[in-house]
Amino acid sequence: MEQHLGRKLRPDEIVHHINGDKRDDRIENPELMSRSDHTKKHVTGALHGNSKLTGEDVKKIREELVSGVCVRDLAMAYNVTPRLILRIKNRELWKCC
Repeated sequence: MEQHLGRKLRPDEIVHHINGDKRDDRIENPELMSRSDHTKKHVTGALHGNSKLTGEDVKKIREELVSGVCVRDLAMAYNVTPRLILRIKNRELWKCC
């Protein structure tokens, strides 16, 4: 991204990979955004109008993980990142459900 921009990233900037694959550096995939917006995107989906996961969604995600559904498939089904599904699985987020 720095090469494409012709400058170093500022400390408050981060590169978000739209399709969730950090290895996919095709120019249409990386998106430059503020760290604050990046956090909002992954926690609530607020930047693109995605709805927040509900407690019921989280319970169902955990049940599906136990039954063998893969992280990437769940991420696609709920329109969230695989990292978010892993954080739910590891109870880093939604500890209560």
